[in-house]
Order: sequence, then C-alpha cells, then structure tokens
Amino acid sequence: MEDTPEQRSERELNYEFIKYLTRDYQRLFSYIVTFSPNRQDAEDLMQETVIQMWGKFSTFDQDQEFCRWGIGFARNVVRQYHRNRKPTHLAMDDELLSKLSFERLAAEDLLELRREAMQECIAGLPQSQKHLLNSCYVEHSSVSGAAKSLGRTVTALYKALHRIRAKLISCIDMRLKRRTQDGGC
Repeated sequence: MEDTPEQRSERELNYEFIKYLTRDYQRLFSYIVTFSPNRQDAEDLMQETVIQMWGKFSTFDQDQEFCRWGIGFARNVVRQYHRNRKPTHLAMDDELLSKLSFERLAAEDLLELRREAMQECIAGLPQSQKHLLNSCYVEHSSVSGAAKSLGRTVTALYKALHRIRAKLISCIDMRLKRRTQDGGC
C-alpha cells in the first residue's frame, strides 16, 4: 500500500526537522544550559523546546537559520521556567534573561565566525601540519599517544603544536579583521 501525498509530505517534513535538529542540537542545548541551574533542568527545557519546535515546524521558513528559529522557542521556554521559579532565589526576571540572551547570541555569532575562519586557516596549512593536528586531536586522546605513534618526543610535539596554534591564531585574527574591513559581519 502506497503512502498518500499527505503522509509522504509529513514524512519529508519530519525528516527535514530531524536533519536540522541533529545539526544544531548542541548549539541549542548550550544556549539553554546558559540559563539553567543544573543539567537535569537543562535537559527538561531542551525536551520542551524540541516538542514546541516540532509542533510548529510546518511554519518554519527555510530561508531563515534553523538554530536562530529554535533559540526563539528556547528563550520562551526558559523565560516561562524562570517565571514559574520566581519564589526561589535562582529565578531570573525577563529583563535579565533578555540581556543575557542578547550577549549569548552575540558571543555565538563571534564563535561561529571564528570556527569558519579556523576551518579556512586549517585548510591552508601544509599537509604535514594538518597530519600533526589530526594525529593529536582526532586519532589520539593524548599528545603522548600521538608522539609515540609519530616517533617524536612529547616535548617536540608540544613545541610543534604551539607553533601551529600561533600560526592559526594569527590567521584567524587576520581573516576576521579582513571581514570587518570588507563590511562583513
């Protein structure tokens, strides 16, 4: 038995929602954690946020950023949470929540720009330096493990990583400076 167009459309909508949510889940959750007194409350608030987002996903404009759209829901869920906690000393009023939310979003934007610049800078590194970064940060859980597999001393590896990091920091700062001078973000 074949699906009706409505069933197919709903399944496609659910797939799109899950795709976006999977991509941006950590960013949404980190936003919520900022305003939560403990991890369990943050997880509950995230669950409520996802439920509300899913219920309204059919109204989501594909031209806007999913994470920003989700943060709007998260902001309302967190605001309601703190309104309900007013009698306790940990509750935040709406004005404080708004200010913190604004600062959090501004910091998130800057971090995203830095992440993009870092990826561009890493792409521009010589292959040997990319291999070194990959060995230390992807393949091994420790620098000593990476040093052993690369046949280098731990001290030599730390020095090489320090030089690469300095190069990346300089590259990132230069790219961000260029973007602001060019009228970008």
